[in-house]
Amino acid sequence: MRRLSPAFLTMAMLGVVGLLVVMYVGKKLLARDAGPPPDPTVSVPMSLTDLEPGTRITEAHIANGPALRSKLTRDTVMNSRALIGRVVKNKIPATQPIKSTDLYAPGQNAPLDLEPGMVAVTVPMSSPFPATRGQYVDVHFTPSSDPDQESTGGRIMTLFKGVKILEMSSTSRTGANVTLELTREQANIILLAKDRGTLNFVYAPEGKGSGGVAVSDQDRATLYEILGYTPKPPTSPEPPFITEVFKGTGSREARAYRNGRLEQSYFESPLTSPPIDLQNNPRGLGRPGGQSGGPGERGQSGSEGGAPERSGPSAARPQPILAR
Repeated sequence: MRRLSPAFLTMAMLGVVGLLVVMYVGKKLLARDAGPPPDPTVSVPMSLTDLEPGTRITEAHIANGPALRSKLTRDTVMNSRALIGRVVKNKIPATQPIKSTDLYAPGQNAPLDLEPGMVAVTVPMSSPFPATRGQYVDVHFTPSSDPDQESTGGRIMTLFKGVKILEMSSTSRTGANVTLELTREQANIILLAKDRGTLNFVYAPEGKGSGGVAVSDQDRATLYEILGYTPKPPTSPEPPFITEVFKGTGSREARAYRNGRLEQSYFESPLTSPPIDLQNNPRGLGRPGGQSGGPGERGQSGSEGGAPERSGPSAARPQPILAR
């Protein structure tokens, strides 16, 4: 067996060391920097569409989305509850974190752009609304009570035409409201009308109106006009049937019957009672309700058969009855 000489061992050691040096240098040459750790994402509320200044944010405007933590600042809104009901101050792009500096303070509205001589009036509205902020609507009114209900079946009318929408809001506390630009005359009318019936709004594509009150005949309609129905004229009540009973003592009694029932009776005494004026009192006798009037008068109430009960001597004798 061949022995390992010292020279061979030395050369082997040098070869191993050289190989390690070559591997180390190669690793350094081929190595790359690992770089910083990845930026984590955070779920924050974002706008689904571009929000213009003056828009009041609702739940339909926002949703949660991912955003890089490094892109968030101290004024970034992290909770959607802090956005509901706020008014946009600066334009907010879609799918971007919302900053509190782009919003008005809670409870603060955007300044209203009113024309000279106009006022802003807020009234309840129904949802969905046919128009949006900056557009124009016609205002229609349906009264809750109509003195001619029996002859018309109901009534609707156009109050204003071409009214500008300044603001729209909807909260769980106050409900849905719309702010309109009106003249002072229109403001007085709509404030009274909203408590006396129902206001309806129709989109007006022709734009701004004249600013007056549009309640002409062509701006009114009744239910019977729409249906083409002509109501029957009211019938006058049938006049009462009046009789006079003359008694042997010189007194007499007048009675009024309607539909077979006694409505009123009047007793006249020749000593204390004034005469009965049947000519000027054909629809009833005595005081309203069939009550007696004064001394010597006696009120009678009708029974099921329509004839009053009698008592005393005069009740036993038949009395002549004259019918008119």
